[in-house]
Amino acid sequence: DMRRAIAELAVTCDIDGLADLARPGGFEWSGNPNAPGDPAEYWRQIEPGVGALAAMVDLLSLRPAATEIDGEQVWVWPAAGAYDSWAETPAGDREDLIGYFTGEDLARFEMEDSYLGQSLGVAEDGDWRWLILPGN
Repeated sequence: DMRRAIAELAVTCDIDGLADLARPGGFEWSGNPNAPGDPAEYWRQIEPGVGALAAMVDLLSLRPAATEIDGEQVWVWPAAGAYDSWAETPAGDREDLIGYFTGEDLARFEMEDSYLGQSLGVAEDGDWRWLILPGN
C-alpha cells in the first residue's frame, strides 16, 4: 500500500503529500548534514537537478528485496540495496540495474563491493523509512 501511495503522489508531483507519508516515522531523506530539516523542503530544493520525484517512480518500478534492519523487515528498492555487499547481490538483482545505471556506475559498485545508488525502504508495517539519493 505504501509503495502504491508513494508512486501515485510522485507521479502527480505532490511533494507535500509525499512528505506527509514520510513524517510519521524515523524517515531518512539525506545523508547530507546541511540538507533542509524537512523532506518536502529538501525535495523542492533538489527536484530541478536531481528529479527526486522521477527517481521515486523509477525505483519503485524495480524489483524489491526484503532485509532485516534492527529486528524489523524492510522492503528495499532496488533489490540490490538490500544486500550487505555487492558480492552477495544475486545476478538477477544486478541485471535489474542495467539501463538504470551506467556501466561506469556498475563497475564502481563492483570496485567498492557495495551498492552505492539510490534506494527507498518501506518497513513491513508500512512505515516509509528512507529515500536516499546519493550525492545530495
